[in-house]
Amino acid sequence: MNTVLANILPQIILAASILLIAIVTMVRRSHLLTNVLTLFLLACSALSVFFIPGSLNTDGSLFTSDGLSNYMVLVIIFSSFVVTVLSYRYLEQYTINKEEYYILLLSGTLGATSLAAAGNFVTFFLGLELLSLSIYVLSAYLKIWENGIEAAVKYFIMTAVSSAFLLMGLAFLFAATGTMVFSEAGAKMTSGGFDPFLFAGIGLVFAGAGFKMAVVPFHMWAPDVYQGSPSPVAAFIATASKGAILAVFLRFYMSLNSEGSGSFFIVLTVISVLSMLTGNIMALLQNNVKRILGYSSIAHFGYILICFIAGGELGTEAAAFYILAYAVSIAGAFGVITLMSANGKEAGDIHDFRGMFWLRPFKAAVMTVMLLSLAGIPLTAGFTGKFYILSAGISGGYILPAVILIVSSAAGLYYYLRITVEMFRDPEPGTVIPIRYRVFSGGILVLSLLFMLVLFLGILPGPASEMINRLIGSFI
Repeated sequence: MNTVLANILPQIILAASILLIAIVTMVRRSHLLTNVLTLFLLACSALSVFFIPGSLNTDGSLFTSDGLSNYMVLVIIFSSFVVTVLSYRYLEQYTINKEEYYILLLSGTLGATSLAAAGNFVTFFLGLELLSLSIYVLSAYLKIWENGIEAAVKYFIMTAVSSAFLLMGLAFLFAATGTMVFSEAGAKMTSGGFDPFLFAGIGLVFAGAGFKMAVVPFHMWAPDVYQGSPSPVAAFIATASKGAILAVFLRFYMSLNSEGSGSFFIVLTVISVLSMLTGNIMALLQNNVKRILGYSSIAHFGYILICFIAGGELGTEAAAFYILAYAVSIAGAFGVITLMSANGKEAGDIHDFRGMFWLRPFKAAVMTVMLLSLAGIPLTAGFTGKFYILSAGISGGYILPAVILIVSSAAGLYYYLRITVEMFRDPEPGTVIPIRYRVFSGGILVLSLLFMLVLFLGILPGPASEMINRLIGSFI
């Protein structure tokens, strides 16, 4: 097989999967068959990562295959796998055509993995647009739900604005460097001298991607999209979509250095601090759990930006670990919300979780652990991830962002505990406590896996950290 094709084998399998699901849907509509087939094809795509023959980092290549891209492709496909499992029971409660949902989900996954393997701004833009198109259609997939239509319209507007910023930024970059290759643009930026086209291009590209990462001041309608989207789609946005964008910027901005682009790193520091403060403060004022998680995601990506600011090997390792810890924790939280949603009603309001410990003890336990992980409580993945970020920030001399992380995390603990306390309250009077549970369901098995992963990454972070370091070793 051609070397280039062999190194993008996961993307090829995902592209073929979209066509296969479309053909199967034309022949026979079956929700269960489509769901199982999607899971199988995602598993094949993930396994193909381990059969990639070698690294691909040729100058001018549209795709880059190295440790970082392979690691992020695995994280993205794992997130999509979890979302696919959770989607089956969720969609079963609606009398709509369900098979096209998985075509859109695979298309979004293809776009996200293309972003993770992008070595060129052209691939970056194409992957981002494919991901965005899939998400805003998925957000409105439940056409009978007005909140979903609103979320899709708002996401579409944000996508249009971010695309305008990106295209203008890419035009400036090409005018300044004559290339769309990440490494060449990064080298030009840190080579010294002031080029207005180059710096305008970098700023516009970051602004366009800032809408996707939902960092301040580009966060705008992000919490509305979380609230209005179906819960599995919100989980996909929070994990695969955000992880893909971070992978691109981890690759590009780690090639910069603070000496050659000090003003840019000052801007990143300001955005990081504002994101941490704004996300946590606004989350304190919310009563909808999905909006709380939406605002908290703004804060979490402010945390991750500290790794970008710190740079170096430690910053890269901290970012890679935290992306996994956050993806597992937020997927578990949205997984519980998904399984709690029934009879066409989203379990979004915080009062919907009242008495959950007495009614659904397993789901309450999973939700509690996920929220504690997002809050950064010891013995969870979130605590280990924040510890790595603090280590990277302090070792790099960035004390202010590290202090803001500690203070804002303490404030964030309050709104996570609000949800937890609500789950341990007595149920509403007249509520019947169920006796029988559906133990052997795909959703419960996935939640069990995420539950164990969060505790494993928190209690025994060493083996996981070593494995991640080996995977991304070729990038560092």
